[in-house]
Amino acid sequence: MRPQPPTELFEDFSGCAFAAAPELEAWARDTFIDPDSDMFNPDHAHLIPASIGMLWTTVENSRKGRTVIGQAEMGQPAGMMGKWGEGESRGAGTRMVRLGP
Repeated sequence: MRPQPPTELFEDFSGCAFAAAPELEAWARDTFIDPDSDMFNPDHAHLIPASIGMLWTTVENSRKGRTVIGQAEMGQPAGMMGKWGEGESRGAGTRMVRLGP
């Protein structure tokens, strides 16, 4: 089952929030990147050794009237990324949510 965003992400909401999503990365690897997975795509084989980080966010993202639910980006300087990168680099009004102890 696909992981869901933590409820803490939506508590005390003021601005945009981001939280690390290691469980989402594990699910994506098991579902799409593992060569033994039913949904493995050989075009994604280059991701097997890749260092991948994922975030949950409350920042809305859409293009051409369609909601974007996920995207992959190479680490780039702020200003070069899409709406999630812009939201993360805004600073003021942005909060990182720490999950767990």
